[in-house]
Amino acid sequence: MKMLVESINRVKRSGKSKNGNDYTIDVTEVVVKVPYDNADGFGSKFITYPYGKSDNFEKLQTLRGKLPIELDIELGSELNQYSQPVTVVNDIKLPTVKTA
Repeated sequence: MKMLVESINRVKRSGKSKNGNDYTIDVTEVVVKVPYDNADGFGSKFITYPYGKSDNFEKLQTLRGKLPIELDIELGSELNQYSQPVTVVNDIKLPTVKTA
């Protein structure tokens, strides 16, 4: 599905929660702009989808300086750490680089 990618973020941190539990956050986030229109609003919204671990951020470095860009993105569903379904990016078709 074609989507307008507005930003790409890497989140990699760990620490201790307020109740003393260790935690680790390791994710690449893809932020897309989508149109919406319903009885309570209309225009555009930004949706953030997880795209695997922070390692995937390196795969998307070729997009630096080219955002926003429309890309073909394959979405899927996974269970989060609380066994709730979340929509995730399964694959991003990067544009081919033309050489002179």
